[in-house]
Amino acid sequence: DQTPSDSEDAGAVTHRLPLTNLRLKAPWYIYFVIAFLDVEANYLTYVAFQYTNFTSVTLIRAMSIPSCMVLSRVILKTEYGRRHMLGILICLAGLVLSLYADARGDDNGGGGADPRKNQLILGDGIALVGAILSGMGDTLNETCVKKFSVPEYLGMLGMFGALISAVQIAVLEPNIFTELLSSSSSEVCGPADSVTLFLMNGTFLFLYYAGESNFLRHNDAALLNLSVLSANLYAVLFTIKVQHTMPSFHFFGAMGLVVAGVMVYESGSTTFSKLPVNKIELASSISSEKVVMIDV
Repeated sequence: DQTPSDSEDAGAVTHRLPLTNLRLKAPWYIYFVIAFLDVEANYLTYVAFQYTNFTSVTLIRAMSIPSCMVLSRVILKTEYGRRHMLGILICLAGLVLSLYADARGDDNGGGGADPRKNQLILGDGIALVGAILSGMGDTLNETCVKKFSVPEYLGMLGMFGALISAVQIAVLEPNIFTELLSSSSSEVCGPADSVTLFLMNGTFLFLYYAGESNFLRHNDAALLNLSVLSANLYAVLFTIKVQHTMPSFHFFGAMGLVVAGVMVYESGSTTFSKLPVNKIELASSISSEKVVMIDV
């Protein structure tokens, strides 16, 4: 799958997408792994919404932070200072507080035990797995956009993501689109509303990935995951305005810890890699295993 490039960098090595003449700067299977992690992370997060609270899912997403930090240390040789570690620990303390509230079965309004206690715990567990996969995927995303090509990354992520999603839908949810367009599929949304929300979700995901790739060119995956925790504020507004439910005091305490953790993390010195991006080259004189230099 490797051929000499005709570009200015004549010594570079490119890879081919199977069954095509499309040349890639990275092996196709790396993009496949990234797309798989991304699809499953999003899928598990959406499934978690069926069992637990919207606010709990947004907080549990913080577990993506230690996941991407560990992988960044292994792949990019990124080093973290004490303030970074302290910030992460504070964020995780907020996560633990949120999980504790669901384990107790507190309802969002603070009016006693929630009869869906077991469902809440199951939903939290599913969201936790999705968050870990998301952190792993974000680290690989950072590797690709810094070492290879952003347009190539977005194109391959979209292609493989669509293929994986199509296969998964056919196997696990073959009737999902029929139910989506059915007038009796939901007590809340009609067919037109369901399709509109579906298209809006796809549009916002596209904008997110485009912005994410540009952000990761200049920053690390851990900071990305810490920054998107600001979505917790919008989760509160959505819960109050749309669902007409006031989150419990546990949530506000957990969100306060998360915000404090982000501030502590960003106050630390900039993380750095022992393998500077500008010194990473895809040289044809190196064996195929070392050409990738991604340790996946």
